[in-house]
Amino acid sequence: QSLVILLLLLTLMIKDTQKSFRDRIRDFRFQLKTHLPVDLIILTPDEVKKYYNERIFLRQIVKEGRLIYGRIQKLD
Repeated sequence: QSLVILLLLLTLMIKDTQKSFRDRIRDFRFQLKTHLPVDLIILTPDEVKKYYNERIFLRQIVKEGRLIYGRIQKLD
């Protein structure tokens, strides 16, 4: 018998930046020191406002996820 545990971290970061979506992820992955699989979504505040009502997945992350650092702003 064997037990396999898959730990997957989904990280939504909201950052005020002018960098492209790919550059944001590349920069953060370079700074992230982990061997765990991490899915990164790094959006600007304007992108969150734009996509919040259009993307069910983003809305679910905001409503059900846990805040690790920062503060919460009401989006709807």
